[in-house]
Amino acid sequence: MIVGLTGCRGEADNGVDEKSEAEEAISETISKQKALYEPEFEITTWTMKDFVTDMEISGMDISLPCTVSEFENVFKIDYYTYLVSDDITNCMLSLDGEHVGSLWVSGKVENKSALGSLNVYMFELNSNERDLVDFDIMGITNRSSKDDVLEILGKPNIPPGEKLIRYTFSEDEVVMMFFDEMSIIELILIFYNLGS
Repeated sequence: MIVGLTGCRGEADNGVDEKSEAEEAISETISKQKALYEPEFEITTWTMKDFVTDMEISGMDISLPCTVSEFENVFKIDYYTYLVSDDITNCMLSLDGEHVGSLWVSGKVENKSALGSLNVYMFELNSNERDLVDFDIMGITNRSSKDDVLEILGKPNIPPGEKLIRYTFSEDEVVMMFFDEMSIIELILIFYNLGS
């Protein structure tokens, strides 16, 4: 495939930097995308620390921040992948031989034995291959409906989608929940201190 990009400058250079139509369209698109993730209001009834403290996942009590080894008390790390573009390593969690979620740690992990001591900054539980593992986080469980979540946590500060609820405290502290066609939770994703 051959791709060519050219730029043409007008004959007269009046010293004024004007945005091209394409630059304006890109800028407008970026602004619209940012608006999708801008919180409409500050959540004051609970904090991200409230959410990530004293979680119960598959019979394990855990709080963030924590290390990968704390998850290894219950789950197996099947494999891990380094994502160069983001400088993060994704670790796949399994339980009884089935994929149940993922953990993310900063930087490149050279070998599996180095994983245990690294801090988890993001994790996800999903129901791709099996039922969602048992969990209880602030009264939200693997059997909670979208209405249950709204009753417990209140209105999300990012406009919800039909199958998505997102609560944002900062770029580094986000809770996202996806729901199936019956409005039962099927995936929970927690970013906690992503930038640190």
